[in-house]
Amino acid sequence: MKRRPLGFRLEPIGVRHADDLLALYLAPAVAQWYGPWSRERVEREVARLARSWSVDGVHKWMAYHRATGECVGRGGLSRKHVEARERLELTAVSTSSGEAKDGERPGHLAAGPSGGFGDVDAAGQS
Repeated sequence: MKRRPLGFRLEPIGVRHADDLLALYLAPAVAQWYGPWSRERVEREVARLARSWSVDGVHKWMAYHRATGECVGRGGLSRKHVEARERLELTAVSTSSGEAKDGERPGHLAAGPSGGFGDVDAAGQS
């Protein structure tokens, strides 16, 4: 199987990503699921994510299109306590307004402790 590099540049979320994160959460495809976000709320969130990167060594990334530099979403891992064990949860949020499938939210995907994703190229094809 030939592996193709992602068409996205990923950056660990820190305080310098506040503008892009706010724009993402204000996008209609995202806002319908995450509700209203204020500048103050985003500033608290990026500070929390930056702390998690420094303490846990893992959390969310901002995703930028490699060719255009456009912010296209955020995703990554979070530490969660599930069934009395620490687990990693994978989530991603994009500005895509694609159709949801069987209970999924448009512009959102998640995998729990037993879930996973196949290789996906820049066009979203597995």
